[in-house]
Amino acid sequence: LPQDAYQRYVDASPTYLHSPGAAARLNASIPPSLKPELRFIVILREPVARQLSWFNHLVGQRPVPGNDTKTSGRDFEQEVQLSLERRGENWGGLESGRYARQLEEWLPVFFPRQILV
Repeated sequence: LPQDAYQRYVDASPTYLHSPGAAARLNASIPPSLKPELRFIVILREPVARQLSWFNHLVGQRPVPGNDTKTSGRDFEQEVQLSLERRGENWGGLESGRYARQLEEWLPVFFPRQILV
């Protein structure tokens, strides 16, 4: 490649957006000359459909001793209630679908033009 050619790196994670401090850690780890070139694509799902999908994923897994993230026999309605009780914690459930609150951490760190939702 010619020296002036851009190299593109792609990374994908379902947890970056809702991981506390992720935007600041990423910002601190990128060389200043590359920061203006960063672009983020944020893909959102309807929160209840995302929660139902996660619940079905957990139900389909083998139980793991000591893992309290499994459904422990709860039905989906009970899982949603538990999610509401844990609201505000960095925990899955419906909290992971509160996208506006999650984006609030990213917008002061990166320019809005760098984030495509």
